[in-house]
Amino acid sequence: MQLLSSLLGSSSVDVSRSFLFVDAAYSLATAAGMPLAVKANATATVGLTARGRVDVSGLLSRRAAHVEGRIAPSAAVQVSASMRVSAGPNVGAGIRTAATMHSNTLLDGKVRLCC
Repeated sequence: MQLLSSLLGSSSVDVSRSFLFVDAAYSLATAAGMPLAVKANATATVGLTARGRVDVSGLLSRRAAHVEGRIAPSAAVQVSASMRVSAGPNVGAGIRTAATMHSNTLLDGKVRLCC
């Protein structure tokens, strides 16, 4: 009964999680004898915002009901990588790159039953 009463009201949810899913570093010797260092890092943040309302109190008497809801998921991913060849303690050459991706969508709807 408690589950049914929680579904028949209005409620909202807001969840967000962040995590690191790649954190790697690798070093190896080149044919010239200089060290090559490769690093990669990737993080992500995902979120979900949802709210809804269900009103079926007049379903039996008036044959009327109202249901509405909204779901908004979002995500962001950042990936960075670098590669460096060192020729000494303060001498080297390398490249660094970073990419960021974002996504945000929304699903919103209402259903009304009346007669």
